Parts: sequence; structure tokens; C-alpha cells
Amino acid sequence: MPRVTILNASAVVVGDVFTPNLLTPTTLEKFFRGEQPRGITTNVVTQLEYPKSEVVATLEERKFQVVKRAPKQADLKLLTELTTFFTRANPLVKLTAAGLNFAAFVRYSSGERGSEEQFINRYVGHEELERLVDAQPESVALKSVYQIGETLCRLTLSSDAILDSTSGVSIDLNAHRNLGAKNARPQLRSHLATFPKWWKYLLKISNKLSKQI
Repeated sequence: MPRVTILNASAVVVGDVFTPNLLTPTTLEKFFRGEQPRGITTNVVTQLEYPKSEVVATLEERKFQVVKRAPKQADLKLLTELTTFFTRANPLVKLTAAGLNFAAFVRYSSGERGSEEQFINRYVGHEELERLVDAQPESVALKSVYQIGETLCRLTLSSDAILDSTSGVSIDLNAHRNLGAKNARPQLRSHLATFPKWWKYLLKISNKLSKQI
């Protein structure tokens, strides 16, 4: 099992009001030739899953999201094209925000360094935390919020993740951008164009972490 595993990547667009029945197999047919989706539709949500492509598209009243499981960098193009196509097909929806999201897993190395306790010591300060809670912490979740250019980043590291019976640290990265009222769609296109940049940023964080735990 590799030290670093990218679990999924997704694009999210938030708007004022989406109609769930706008998302249909016909809507996305051009992206999944010959593949029939599994789907659910209710009054508040529509979801289409394409098992072979490992893609799930979900439409709620105020949010459209498309997720690719086990992605490669080349798959970011599909996520971008799907999101662009869907928002163009719904020109009357007022778009307010967009997010580019990643989930990853970093396996603990074997040996003295590779343990959850080592992670807590390095990133939290084990003794200070013990004094605060009057107990020995068994796991921690660290959340950082910071600005990079026009993008608000939310990064969460959790020390007690499990993948295929292997222990490690989970990484969740959200690159969020608010969209202006007058030029929301050009701003959306601009944000989607940065998908490869955030992929590389995630890998940078993941690889750096893998050398420390």
C-alpha cells in the first residue's frame, strides 16, 4: 500500500435555487457514453452514480456537486467539464460560491516515528494537551483556515483514520471562493481552472506529512 492515497476529488457549486429534476441521465449522457447510472430522485435531491467511471453527481436545492473516487490528475478535466456544462445549462441560477475539494490518506510508517502518538506530539504538543484535558489524548483533529490569494482554504488533519485496516492520517482540503453577483460565471471558470494547482498543493502537503510520520 502506498504511503499517500488520494481518495476523491470533487467540485461544488452553490446557488440560490436549483431544481432537482434538472439533473438527469440525459443531461450528462455525453460524458458517460454507454454507461447507465444508478440514481435516486426526491423532492429535495437528485443523485446519479456512474459505478464504472466512479463518479457521483448530486443536485440539491442550493448545491451541485460532482465527485470522482480514486482520481488521477487527468480526471480533474472531467470534473471541470461536468461542472461547467451543468451551470451553463442552467443560466438563470444565481451562483454564489464554488469549492474544489480533496480527500487523502497518509499511512503511518513502520518503526518509532510511525505512530499516532508521534503525530500528536509533533503537531499539537502532547504535554500541553494532556494538561488541558487532564487525560492522555488518543487522537486529534486539526483544522486550519487560511487565505491563499482569492481562495479561502480549509485543511483538516485527523490522526485516527483507517484505510484497508491500515492506520494513518486523513487529509481534507477545501479550496473555497465566493462568487460575485455581477461576474459569478467568469469567476467560476477562473476557479475551476485552478484545479490542477490545488491537486499539486494537496500532494505537496501529503508528501511532506508522509516524511514526518
